[in-house]
Amino acid sequence: MKKLLSSYLICSVFLVNSQSLIAVADEAPLQPDAPKAEVVKSSYPSFADIVEPLIPAVVNVYTTKYNKQSSNLQKSPFPDSFPFDQFNEFFDRFNAPSANNGSSTDETYSNSKAMSLGSGFIIDPAGFIVTNHHVINNADEIHVKLLDNTELPAKLIGSDQKTDLALLKVEVKAPLPYVKFGDSGKSRVGDWIIAIGNPFGLGGTVTTGIVSSKGRDIDLDGGNVVDNFIQTDAAINSGNSGGPLFNIDGEIIGVNTMIFSPSGLNVGVGFAIPSNTASSVIDQLKKSGKITRGRLDIYIQEVTNDISEGFDLKEPVGALVRDVVPGGSGEKAGLKAGDVIIKFAGQTVKNSRKLQILVAESQVGKEVKILVMRGGKEIELTAKIVESKKDEQALEAIQNTNSAAAEGSLKKNNITFNNLNPELKAKYSLKDADEGVVITSLTKDQRNFSLNVGDLVVAANQMPVKTVEDLNKIYDSIKVQKKKNIVLFIKRQNTNVFLALPVE
Repeated sequence: MKKLLSSYLICSVFLVNSQSLIAVADEAPLQPDAPKAEVVKSSYPSFADIVEPLIPAVVNVYTTKYNKQSSNLQKSPFPDSFPFDQFNEFFDRFNAPSANNGSSTDETYSNSKAMSLGSGFIIDPAGFIVTNHHVINNADEIHVKLLDNTELPAKLIGSDQKTDLALLKVEVKAPLPYVKFGDSGKSRVGDWIIAIGNPFGLGGTVTTGIVSSKGRDIDLDGGNVVDNFIQTDAAINSGNSGGPLFNIDGEIIGVNTMIFSPSGLNVGVGFAIPSNTASSVIDQLKKSGKITRGRLDIYIQEVTNDISEGFDLKEPVGALVRDVVPGGSGEKAGLKAGDVIIKFAGQTVKNSRKLQILVAESQVGKEVKILVMRGGKEIELTAKIVESKKDEQALEAIQNTNSAAAEGSLKKNNITFNNLNPELKAKYSLKDADEGVVITSLTKDQRNFSLNVGDLVVAANQMPVKTVEDLNKIYDSIKVQKKKNIVLFIKRQNTNVFLALPVE
């Protein structure tokens, strides 16, 4: 009791003293109030008003593939050569089978068929629906399930594997709710986005996040023609493939197509095809059911640091022309092997892949300006884009015809070069070659700089090489200029390549 009383007295004294201090403080001159933090209320306190009118336009897509080979269950609704299987350690397509177990979390099976789930969205009240190519690839039947659980058979209007887009059509009596493409070019890193889809078969699922990055270039199968994927941290999982990515104005800025995940589940890194690319492809599919792409009839390769230094370029950018197809669009435009294309149709060419995409996206029959670096000078050419052919094996039939040969041998970097002679032409299948020098030996257990025995050197640093004497003069000249590399133009069987050889 005494302890409690003592505590009470102490607290009482403290309170009295505190009141005294407060009284003294009240008598002091008043100080100006500190500025208060302004509370800014978001104009979008909830996503509900944005999402509500969008959900009815997002559909579930499921496909059926019948097991025609046997009565046993089929492991995957995709062919064995499905191009993304080898990348499962890093990239899992939302409803693609895993390379490890041959099955997918998106798939269920019956005794006679395999089923696969994905997403899509209606872009036209008449029933046109966008989804991914890999969602419907090789399907025997395609079905669409609307928000009200109405299930409709869908017809494939057209699909494009290179952009992973497909257009479906369902027959309806009344107009359907639909959404519109927006301008993905206006979206910025940090902008709010909304994904709606069918993850794991759970239709009408909404997730939100931000634009994490733009311009991601992810060429999984070597033939993809999208080089500016939108990256997002919105939760995207198996079954979201083909679903829309909206901005907060309710406009589609992307089509969800893949995730980055060692486990196959969402880890906050998803990718969407930008709407500016998707809308153009879908328009073509809607009009003709197919995609027409352009070509330039040239072979190109990367400009490496070594090649850049050898060609006196300021930086390793652009696309190096290693060969042109005789009579093709590129040759008619004046393009030559050794040209470095730095601009195409007014757009900067960062690398060879960028040029491939720019050409593919060009309108067939259109004339475009091409800026090249040739011998240290900029040259502008005009090329007419022609339609890309499905069977381009004819492009491999490129042969070189030159004149006069001499005899001789030269050794540089432990690599032996010889002038052409009948014996070497027969030995290395160079019967159509008339000039240049042949690599006849490479020292074992040493770096050979990707050169092969039998390679025919026809130019060095963009200067013609007819004999080993020519090569030796160019080599010595480069050495006097204190350059690090000499760039050899190699003809190898039915292909050409530029390779940098260090000057020792």
